[in-house]
Amino acid sequence: MERALTYITLDVQKIDSGVLIKAKRGDSARRLVVSLTNRGRPYIPGEGVTAVFYARKSDGNPCFNAADIDGCTVTYDFTGQTTNVVGLAVCEIRLYDAQNHLLTSPRFELLVDDTEYQDGDVPDSSPEYTALTEMVSKGTELIRDLTDVQAGLEPIRDAAIQAAERAETARDEAKQAAEEARKAAASGGGGVKATVSVVDGIQVVTAAAGAVTVTVVDGIQIIA
Repeated sequence: MERALTYITLDVQKIDSGVLIKAKRGDSARRLVVSLTNRGRPYIPGEGVTAVFYARKSDGNPCFNAADIDGCTVTYDFTGQTTNVVGLAVCEIRLYDAQNHLLTSPRFELLVDDTEYQDGDVPDSSPEYTALTEMVSKGTELIRDLTDVQAGLEPIRDAAIQAAERAETARDEAKQAAEEARKAAASGGGGVKATVSVVDGIQVVTAAAGAVTVTVVDGIQIIA
């Protein structure tokens, strides 16, 4: 079934719009199309904004339901809970950004009229929070994505730890090579020469004393 469309305009600078829309009890094939304005000009909230249809039904139960927003237009599809209580419901459109900043539209009213015959399909009135349900679902999705990212980072973290350990070993071996060269110089009477270079990220330390040469390549000591 095609939804019956109701068009209204709400100016975000106003408190009360004076707008009254009507529906029959149990109607759930209606769609509310709201044009947002700011002092008469189209109001476009921007990216990352969430729209919520809020209503306080005549029996006191609330509706806090997700709506769609595209540019300056908010659309809300009625649910069974939206119209299941005869009487006057006070409504608002609420806009939330990513930092949870809130902008509330002017109030408007929904008059729900009774039908001549009830077929038993109208649900009992209760609070409805489809917007919160969607937020929880998105939060669960985000947690799942973050868990996957963390799992992907673990091998990188392990590799970084291993690289740090190899670098620590190479430093210790370089110190040991220098000490070996010093001892060799003392016993051989020759001068000590040492060079340090990095080849493709691998540290090479070479110390020579007389006929003895000590080289450390990535933590591996070679004495010649």
